[in-house]
Amino acid sequence: MLLTIEELKNTTHATYLSGKLLETIKFGHELVEKAMLQQDRISIRYGYMYLAISYHALADLKNAFHYTFLFDEYCQQNKEDLSDQEKENLYLLLFFLYEYNENWEKARETIILNMDLAKKLYATDMMSNCFCNLSKVAIAEQKYDEAHEYALQGLDLALSKHADIPQLTFQALCNLVEASLKLNLVNDATKYLSTLSACLDDSNSIKWQILYYQYVGELYYLKGQFEVSYKAATTCKELTSKAGNLAAKIRIISLLIELCERLYQFEDGYYYYKEYVDILQELKRAAIYKTTLQLEIQHRVAAIQERSNLDGLTNIYNRYHLENVAKKWLLEAANEKSNVTCLVFDIDKFKSINDQYGHLIGDDVIKLVANTCKELSNLETTFAARFGGDEFVILLRHLTSTEVMEFANTLNHTLAAMKIPIEDSILTFTVSMGMATNLKGEVNSFHEIFKNADIALYNAKENGRNQIRQYE
Repeated sequence: MLLTIEELKNTTHATYLSGKLLETIKFGHELVEKAMLQQDRISIRYGYMYLAISYHALADLKNAFHYTFLFDEYCQQNKEDLSDQEKENLYLLLFFLYEYNENWEKARETIILNMDLAKKLYATDMMSNCFCNLSKVAIAEQKYDEAHEYALQGLDLALSKHADIPQLTFQALCNLVEASLKLNLVNDATKYLSTLSACLDDSNSIKWQILYYQYVGELYYLKGQFEVSYKAATTCKELTSKAGNLAAKIRIISLLIELCERLYQFEDGYYYYKEYVDILQELKRAAIYKTTLQLEIQHRVAAIQERSNLDGLTNIYNRYHLENVAKKWLLEAANEKSNVTCLVFDIDKFKSINDQYGHLIGDDVIKLVANTCKELSNLETTFAARFGGDEFVILLRHLTSTEVMEFANTLNHTLAAMKIPIEDSILTFTVSMGMATNLKGEVNSFHEIFKNADIALYNAKENGRNQIRQYE
């Protein structure tokens, strides 16, 4: 039976949640194909999203990154209609890219963005996943106590009645076992591994099965039960060969070499050692490929980051990036006891422009203002962004009060002199501006300096518009 696009979207989502990744990929491709025929960009984007996260779960990184970039491309084309689920998965996929590049600082930043979204939505499952990913980062940084704590929080949320998603439970338990083993907490590792065993069945992806048998082998090695450890390790090795997972394979072969010595199986140990050397050579070749892929990813991620910082309509910086830059500038200014000025302005009687000429002309006016701001900014001393609607913010630093006022007057006069021909008439407009300073470091939050500048803007509008007012 042929499924409609909506039915395919629902089926793809449900199949992914059940952990059936190959089926998810099948439905994802069907969804993209059908959506392309109907030129349904939102559904194409939805399909790419599930293809990206499913391929990543299967450790097929080439396809995972390919569909991540396609998903991001469609996201950037229609930022305004991104669903919360799509925002979540975009952050998640960016996390995977940073994880692959071992850029742990950026990985953490992306997780924090996802946590903010989870708090806003009261999304327990999303928050659980964020804690699991923070745990993974901490493990990579060898901060095992921190990893253990994050994983516990992730597990508590994963087991709550509001989440109950097997994949989250499994990930949290894996992180707990890993951290416990690294901390030599054998009893804790045994407890978590027992719970993990109860979650494992044939429907689990090979990735989870590899982790499970790897942990069993390592745990029983620590316990001195070498026969049990050897049996689990050989099962794990077979799975890594099947999956082509070289990193997991070399880790388990290292364990098998040690076990062969403990069990006096020297001939087997010799063959494992030869295989170990062969894999090292293969990993060297893979490392060259990974380096090449990392460079490509760094380039693509830089482009993604740049696009995510830009306003969709005007192509100047957006509020999100403005707040990040303001935080940095205000912190530096507080340390240096230097001035930062926040200039807030909007277009006078902008609603009348929209009502008289239509929203498309209104958009053209906003673009014109944005372009003027961009031309007058140099990023070193002036930073311009669209705050929202017809409101703009410009940050200025390392300038005297006279230079700041000269800049504001230049911007004001430049905008007032603009003439937009519309059929038989000419459209002109003015702006009202409000300014506030950080008082050489006394004001150190964007919220406060913006609030003060906004009060000054309100005073400018109350006193006749088309003027500049300073906060007092």
